[in-house]
Amino acid sequence: MMPEWTPEQKKAIDSRNGTILVSAAAGSGKTAVLVERVIRRLMDKEKPCTADKLLIVTFTRAATQQMRERIFKAISDELRKNPSDEHLKRQLMLLPFAKISTIDSFCNDIVRSNFHELEISPDYKLIEGVQLELLKNDAVNKTLDEFYAENSPEFCELINILVKGTDDSLLAGLIKTLHNHSKAFARPEMCIDSFALPYRNNEPLSESPWGRIILKYAADVMVKCGSLISNMAACLEKDEIVNEKYGACVRDMASQVGELGQLAEKREWDSLREALYSLKFPSLGRLPRGYDSPEAEFIKKQKKNISEQISKKLLPFFCVTENEHKDDMRYFKPIVEKLIGLVRRYDEILWEEKKKINSVDFSDITHLALKLLVSFDENGNAVKTDLAREFSERFDEILVDEFQDINELQSTLFSAVSKNDGNMFMVGDVKQSIYRFRQAMPEIFLKRREALEDYIDDNYPAKITLDRNFRSRAGVTENINFVFNQLMSEDAGGLEYDEKESLVAAANYEECSFPQAELHIIGSFDDGTHITREIEAQHIAETINSIIKEGMA
Repeated sequence: MMPEWTPEQKKAIDSRNGTILVSAAAGSGKTAVLVERVIRRLMDKEKPCTADKLLIVTFTRAATQQMRERIFKAISDELRKNPSDEHLKRQLMLLPFAKISTIDSFCNDIVRSNFHELEISPDYKLIEGVQLELLKNDAVNKTLDEFYAENSPEFCELINILVKGTDDSLLAGLIKTLHNHSKAFARPEMCIDSFALPYRNNEPLSESPWGRIILKYAADVMVKCGSLISNMAACLEKDEIVNEKYGACVRDMASQVGELGQLAEKREWDSLREALYSLKFPSLGRLPRGYDSPEAEFIKKQKKNISEQISKKLLPFFCVTENEHKDDMRYFKPIVEKLIGLVRRYDEILWEEKKKINSVDFSDITHLALKLLVSFDENGNAVKTDLAREFSERFDEILVDEFQDINELQSTLFSAVSKNDGNMFMVGDVKQSIYRFRQAMPEIFLKRREALEDYIDDNYPAKITLDRNFRSRAGVTENINFVFNQLMSEDAGGLEYDEKESLVAAANYEECSFPQAELHIIGSFDDGTHITREIEAQHIAETINSIIKEGMA
């Protein structure tokens, strides 16, 4: 039985003439839509597309295998109904040659087929896990040994900052982290060089990367403190005696916090710093002896809270003036340049060590594939090679699942094998991005989505939003929307969880008498308890067991 597709799902399945980005919420059937699109493309006799003309990229081998099996089953079922259909026979025959693979596998195929264009052996091995980590540790130790032997003044200063006694693991870890971060970009050498830009530009502290973050944080703290003061003012209206004794203090606090907020918004670093260090809230007045008031207690508590927000959480960030910061930048510049030199040398040594054992890792494979597909001109623009143009002609469409988890390197690679970005079908949900630890860049997805118009009818490139959830009860989606609306913002999560990001319940369930959703908070932020996976698992198991015993499942 054919599923009943929603209008938006139908658009995602049937659009044919250009690039589409599908923003698909959890439970919206995005994988089913992607598979159905492929199946219909393969069965379409009016606008035929053979199986070997599609590039379908997923993030896991399991997803790749599942997709291949679903496509094979759909075509086989249709062929059983029409055993004489030559078009379906040909598609079934070509299906084993369809490029349905992970990004790593696709890149590996490119490199294996074109090894002669690179300085590698055709029988190279892929290394990962413990073996790769041991190789990295060996390479970083060799790098440090070289620089210890050189013993330059800049390196000695770097050692003084990052090394405790004879333990240089912090420095070694920093080198590997910076190197690993750079490998998520199409031009890692440019990324590594960019680490020193804030120290070279001689820009004001207020315009530096960290200055911007601190000033934004200061503005947010003042907004929060202003909100707390508004609550205090509301309490004053409930009690005339408290208003008489505490009102002047509360109004003075509101005035000072407002001025601090304006300085933060104007990005006046030194003026804000001076105001913070000279800040002193007036004392609260004395209430009549024995006068008991919950409003008074609330105001005293919030005054202490606001004072601590500013003195303990904000003030430490304003430890230097603009001129002191300039002096710091002059001091740190040669040290940071030396650190960059360490990262570059580590990259060279690590590659040499890999060549000795005829091995590469998955990041190397992607970079080698990109090297075969593009070169970069003097302005940093990617220029397609003949091989990239061959791929562009070969593929009618490039379909990418979990697009929210790609990085800049992978995005450049997809562009290289596409028809100038005009034949892409990308599916993802930025709220489900889980691979930042592997250098995923969900901001690529967000940037594309923001730049595109909604798909109406053959307007390309365009976006389609699948916001209906077919998996959960309305009570579940409503609770998810409520929680994430409170927690997720552009600063914390990369986007505002507003109405357009909310889940829309679309599943049909029978009415139930038990709660559809519960929020379980395990442990306390105050007692210092470390919540392990085992503790979480035990709690989940006990909760499931309780649900079963109570007949709610």
